[in-house]
Amino acid sequence: MNMRRFFLLTIVLLLALVPLTASAGPTITKQVPIYSATDDMGPVFTVLDDNTATFWSAVAGSTLTLKSEGSTVREIWVRNGAYTSQDDYYSFARPHVLKVTLTYNGGSQQVSYRYRMADAYSDNAYSNHWCFGYQRILLPGAVHNVSNVILYVESVVPGTSTSTAAISDIILSSGQNDVTATSKPTEKPAPQPTEVPVYTPEKGITCTLTGRMATRTGPGNEYDEPGSFFQAGAQVQAFSKVYDHENELYWVQVEWVYDGEKMRGYTTSTRLDINVHLLPDDADPVDARIVNRTPNYYGPGADYRAHTDTIYEGQHGRIYAWVNGYAFFEWHDDYQNLERRAWIPMENVTW
Repeated sequence: MNMRRFFLLTIVLLLALVPLTASAGPTITKQVPIYSATDDMGPVFTVLDDNTATFWSAVAGSTLTLKSEGSTVREIWVRNGAYTSQDDYYSFARPHVLKVTLTYNGGSQQVSYRYRMADAYSDNAYSNHWCFGYQRILLPGAVHNVSNVILYVESVVPGTSTSTAAISDIILSSGQNDVTATSKPTEKPAPQPTEVPVYTPEKGITCTLTGRMATRTGPGNEYDEPGSFFQAGAQVQAFSKVYDHENELYWVQVEWVYDGEKMRGYTTSTRLDINVHLLPDDADPVDARIVNRTPNYYGPGADYRAHTDTIYEGQHGRIYAWVNGYAFFEWHDDYQNLERRAWIPMENVTW
């Protein structure tokens, strides 16, 4: 072997030892470590390897927990679906709505958001919302000292071959990325994930009326009627639901403000622009009895409109909820021959 051939062979060998690096282009910066990922079955490694050849699969209702251990999280980048190929992407189901819960400050506090994921196979697209298959979930603000990021697959887009949904990879970032700062996007990206309402017991879910809101104090026409309120386009807060098997629809417990007073009642889901499956069902009732003559209100507190009558000691009924020291009491009003529900101070009822 002459010296020239030896020199060229040496260069080839040295180049082979140099790790391959991606060409200049967009990257997700400010990444924070994910120490582990687990689901109901145990550890999940496939979402942490940044490898489109592997993915996590689960059905709607599954939960994936990412352990962060004190990091700051501002963005969650998700390679949604099976990214092994475009055929696999559409063959498998894809998460449609993800509920994102972050626990922080040692797990003593948490915050939740819900995001509707974009359904697109965009392996070459990048923008401030996309980076080669990853789509960005941008939180309303940075969350500090995060212990866990919990992803709950609330609903899926059905696949052509299976209802099992896939997530290929996940990256957490502490800051807001600008992946287009140094490069021109290669193609028009798909829409970004959009935040959708999340239910909380304190605030319910904001929803919009599709028509004038007729109300009842309970979930059915057999309950007394507070009245009809507002027109299409007005917003109310929704708290719970009850399915009406006879009429094949849901009654939704809602809250609104009328003439400066807060009120709660039930209206049919047909009058609301809402996904009722986001709401919890009314709890099963508990038998109860009034022990002191009591005022009753249209909501859980004396700051709600009061009913004009009182409920007398000895009245039997049922309790459906306890909120802020008030019980949601149902009884039969013999005078009106109607069922009624109202909120009463807990000290005036026993169960």
